[in-house]
Amino acid sequence: METRTLRRIRGERILGGVAAGVAHALNIDPVFVRLGFLFLALINGFGTLLYLAMWLLIPAEDSREIDPRAQIRENVADMRAVIEEYVARVRSMFAA
Repeated sequence: METRTLRRIRGERILGGVAAGVAHALNIDPVFVRLGFLFLALINGFGTLLYLAMWLLIPAEDSREIDPRAQIRENVADMRAVIEEYVARVRSMFAA
């Protein structure tokens, strides 16, 4: 039996690759995991907190960091880059 490690998959990401990584580890379609996060987010907001915590704590598939603190710093930098990208997209939509 193949063991699958839990890693964020950046190549299949919408935000941070958490849902794709969880889906890969569980051998299911990422859409189901994304719907689960969305359902939890809409019900009580827990899905959002869970997703952010997992994005912060789960290493990316191409990460070489071993030190947990360095891993968290790398994940925070990744989060910041994705957020800045989305903010730039929103600004460009309204700056017509």
